[in-house]
Amino acid sequence: MDNDCADGVPADEADADADTQRLCEGDCDDDDPARFTGNTEICDGVDNDCADGVPADESDADADGYKVCESDCDDADNGNYPGNSEVCDGADNDCDGTADNGLETTDYWLDEDGDGYGVGEDDAPTTSSCQELVGYSTFGGDCDDLDELVNPEAEEVPGNEIDEDCDGEFGDDPQDTGLDTGIGTDDSERCGCSSSTPMGGFAWLMAPLLIGLRRRR
Repeated sequence: MDNDCADGVPADEADADADTQRLCEGDCDDDDPARFTGNTEICDGVDNDCADGVPADESDADADGYKVCESDCDDADNGNYPGNSEVCDGADNDCDGTADNGLETTDYWLDEDGDGYGVGEDDAPTTSSCQELVGYSTFGGDCDDLDELVNPEAEEVPGNEIDEDCDGEFGDDPQDTGLDTGIGTDDSERCGCSSSTPMGGFAWLMAPLLIGLRRRR
């Protein structure tokens, strides 16, 4: 109403959008009935309640078609948004809370000495990944990952008390290395004689007779 009978109804007393709130009552946009003080904010990129401007989570800074309030998990990267396909890049492309999920992965073992074998049992990989990892190997079984000369494919060196090939046995045992020492396992072979041969047994029986003949002469 023109209360002062001066210049008619003031412009800020209009309610052009018929949202029941005039500009002078706090309506911040009299051309949009969805914007007035006390209204509920929705995820539409506008200031619905005419309070503090558009909320930060209603932005689409990366222009991928999804706002933060629409579950865009990374509004600085247009490659990450709900419903996108996962690729092996370490990012959560589909915004489901997990990066690189659903992709084919490979088991890796930490390989600190760079000999091509990682430390640990074959059934206990250090990690799994969809991409090749630097400093890791796709093979386990290394019993000393600080020595590149020790791994399941290494040559065993006798006499050094080191298990080079990681088979659980040391190379200083001749039976493990195949070394021929000329010494057998029973006492007869250790003394260099044998009672199992016919000539060996006959020579021992004839010894007293030969000694007696020499004395008679």
